[in-house]
Amino acid sequence: MDQQDLFRLFLVALIVQGLVAWPLNGPPYMDAAYYAVGGRELAAGRGFSQPFVWNYLDAPAGLPHPGYLYWMPLPALLAGLGGWLSGGAWRGLQVPFLLLAALLPLLAYAVTWSFSRNRRHAWAAGLLMLLGGFYAPYWTLPESFTPYALVGGLALWQMGSLTEGEKAWKRALLIGGLIGLAHLTRADGPLLLLVALLIVLERREGGSGRAALRLLAPLLGGYLLVMAPWFLRNLRAIGLPLSPAGSRTLWLRAYDELFNYGDLPTPAGFLAWGAGPIVRSRLEALASALQTLIAVHGFIFLAPFVLVGLWRHRHHRLIRPALVYALLLYAAMSLAFAYPGMRGGLFHSGGALLPFFLAVALGELDRAVGWAAERIPTWERGRAQRGFTRLALIAAALLSLGLYIRRLAAWSEAGTVPHAVGTWLQAREGGETDASKLVVMVNDPPSFTYYTGYPAVVIPNGSPAVAAQAARRYGVRYLVLEEDHPQAMAGLYAGIGYRVDGSSGWILRAVLRPRGRPVRIYEWVTE
Repeated sequence: MDQQDLFRLFLVALIVQGLVAWPLNGPPYMDAAYYAVGGRELAAGRGFSQPFVWNYLDAPAGLPHPGYLYWMPLPALLAGLGGWLSGGAWRGLQVPFLLLAALLPLLAYAVTWSFSRNRRHAWAAGLLMLLGGFYAPYWTLPESFTPYALVGGLALWQMGSLTEGEKAWKRALLIGGLIGLAHLTRADGPLLLLVALLIVLERREGGSGRAALRLLAPLLGGYLLVMAPWFLRNLRAIGLPLSPAGSRTLWLRAYDELFNYGDLPTPAGFLAWGAGPIVRSRLEALASALQTLIAVHGFIFLAPFVLVGLWRHRHHRLIRPALVYALLLYAAMSLAFAYPGMRGGLFHSGGALLPFFLAVALGELDRAVGWAAERIPTWERGRAQRGFTRLALIAAALLSLGLYIRRLAAWSEAGTVPHAVGTWLQAREGGETDASKLVVMVNDPPSFTYYTGYPAVVIPNGSPAVAAQAARRYGVRYLVLEEDHPQAMAGLYAGIGYRVDGSSGWILRAVLRPRGRPVRIYEWVTE
């Protein structure tokens, strides 16, 4: 592996990712805002508590409440480091992720070089990873995309040599630590631990269980070295090493049930749904996963080469761990966690697969071009292969740029509604109310809190009466309804007030139009 190549690739990646990150002046959607607020809270010394509630799966008692019981904390820790150095500024929150994003092409280069010993392929894989395709707008955001792709990809790469050499236990310890970091980044990280265990058992020397055991101990030890402090924190906060909130999404019958208040998803409710709807939902998730495989993880035009390459090299020591992980991840996000998988779970975690998919795809592209060159007299094999590699890079650049521009346009108004509502609240309250005490019910609590400073809870998936129950519990003062609202809130969005009883209810106070569409602000009034 050429060290100068890696240095040049890192510099190119740093410049490109800097240009990608610069146009954004704040978190463009909920996940990024979640970790941006978390980073600022950590930088300010307020620890892992959160001033918002974005779902009710863990039944938070009030605000603020213990955070990271559904999503994991490592992205917030990274953002917190940037926030500490910058005083909580957005640019500072971006910096750790920008640096990690610049390392991803180096991982793709290293994996591909280890696989093929082909410098052209290694460079192409690094540049394709940099371009990102559908990941292009996301690599530099304070989110789980980049840290998970990096530590997950590193873990899978090291698994390729897990049982080799006398010092295999050191590699097992390293892999365990990387898997711990992956779990600290995403709740589905333990899938990587399962892959590592399967690889150890499959490759045990001479069928010796003792040899496998010698690797399992450092593997689990490395994992616990990273995760044990977090398990202890959760034990102090909620009495359990991990929250049951994530497992409840197994029983979702629709994505909106993620935001249920009181009526949480249960196995009984899921089974009562019936075999027909359950099967249809899983088929829908499988179809979505296939689209992700082709478009996201296959860059559309490389998908056939990815599939052929994975099959051809399914027993290769470097590819097999990634293939096993891909099968487990796709199955988990389609058959088990179908709705979270369709709404971003597979997209988030699949970034760790890209270096391996690119490595096999570039080899299969060369093979296909070589086959064609033998049959087309005017084609010279090596020249044609180099030419098609360049065409693949050009196609990926055009795809990535188009997706980035499209996404940037959609994100351009990310803070518009929170800013407008925040300004109205400040005018109405006259600066007399402490912002940290005024709780607002909104569609996207993390973004609202980031842009306004007000604590917030999510609008429940239910009627105005259900929203009233949540308002009483969390001390909500105002409800903000946008065009995108729960179906049961249609009457309230139309401007019809709601009385729970003779003395309390939702009273319409204002209609704003920050983006041309009505935003209705209701006050919870108890007379």
